[in-house]
Amino acid sequence: MAGVDPAAFAAVATGHMPFVTSLMSDHARQIENGNFPDDDGTATPEGFFLYSGSRRAYTTYRRELEVMAPAHYFGIDPGSAEIHDLALLGTGYAALTGFLHAAALLEQAGTTPEVFAPLAARWLYGMAEFLPELAREAGESAYAGGVSTVGPHRAGVDSLIQFSRARGIASDVHEPLKALLDRRAADGHGQDSFSSVFELLKARGTAAQ
Repeated sequence: MAGVDPAAFAAVATGHMPFVTSLMSDHARQIENGNFPDDDGTATPEGFFLYSGSRRAYTTYRRELEVMAPAHYFGIDPGSAEIHDLALLGTGYAALTGFLHAAALLEQAGTTPEVFAPLAARWLYGMAEFLPELAREAGESAYAGGVSTVGPHRAGVDSLIQFSRARGIASDVHEPLKALLDRRAADGHGQDSFSSVFELLKARGTAAQ
């Protein structure tokens, strides 16, 4: 690949540099890069890379970059790939921590994490199919008339917390969500969609309601 530093390219291809600057040395252009889901995803259908920085450099070398994994480009700001990578990490950490809490609950019932994992994976796959609707509601600030509203979720999370505490299981994972749902209900939005929690997470001054 002409103009690309071989050592830098190898570092990306093997996943040893989560965020790599300047693959394109010929014109001193810069691309920021992050890999997902992890190093083992490189060169597999499940993996992908995030890029930002020089559009010309990305366009020029996209074919070569996608030899490693499918590429997603997020604009000329070099830091944009890193921000998107952190956002994906946040999504994953929330799901994985939820699974570990559930596994701690089920351990007392005699179900091992290994037995529970396939069922949890199937559940998460179904939840993932709900993401486009969740995204639409959040993007449009369209929370009225949702089929999955704050009120029932607030009660459900509270039950999960109380159930955990009664059995000596740490409930720290779900308490922040309960606090957010309580705030929505207190503000008169108990009948709004669960996605309305987004309004409490946005930067101050940008919330719609």
